[in-house]
Amino acid sequence: DSDIYEVQPFMGMTSIISLSAGEENMTIDAGLNPQTVLPVELGSFTATAVDRVVTLNWTTLIEVNSLGFFIERMTGNSNVFEEIGFVESAGNSNEELSYEFIDKSPKSASRYYYRLRLVDNDGQENYSDIRFVDFKQSLDFKFYPNPTNGSLFIDIPEEYDKATVHIYDQLGASIRQFELQNDRKGLLIDLSEYKPGIYTVKLTGNFITQTRRIIVVTR
Repeated sequence: DSDIYEVQPFMGMTSIISLSAGEENMTIDAGLNPQTVLPVELGSFTATAVDRVVTLNWTTLIEVNSLGFFIERMTGNSNVFEEIGFVESAGNSNEELSYEFIDKSPKSASRYYYRLRLVDNDGQENYSDIRFVDFKQSLDFKFYPNPTNGSLFIDIPEEYDKATVHIYDQLGASIRQFELQNDRKGLLIDLSEYKPGIYTVKLTGNFITQTRRIIVVTR
């Protein structure tokens, strides 16, 4: 018979070791390199967004010969992380320490992903888990009033560099089109020349397309 022991995961690995009863002086290779020591043990890592500003907060439980943290970010329409900053670490510590990084650069994308690249003074590195923030709700275009007796206002969030507006009639035919730059935060459209009915407004901007049905009523 043999006893089965599970070794706790180290750098994402779990080893199962079989020991025969009565054996002594065994040499066991669990796949762990004694030269490999992670520079940092993370405690927590969070990302929060307020008014297009993202704040990253994280804690460390242990630091060994640590150099610091490279901050990496990826947009929702990309698959590549880019380096956007660096935070120096304490170096060596057995106490819980807190760190913060503020990203004020998010502009047009609706979702951003963040991760930490943990590096020690010998060049060894490891990555944190990925966190994301979602700005989708704050990037909605606003159409009002609806129903309207002719005048329709479209409010455009300032994060958009440009936007295209199409208006379609009840048969789906395009009847008007506008190209807007970011120096205009809104658009007033006069629909009074069109007969009462249901019209469709389609607005396309950075990374998002929105469609609304607008009801035009008689004056």
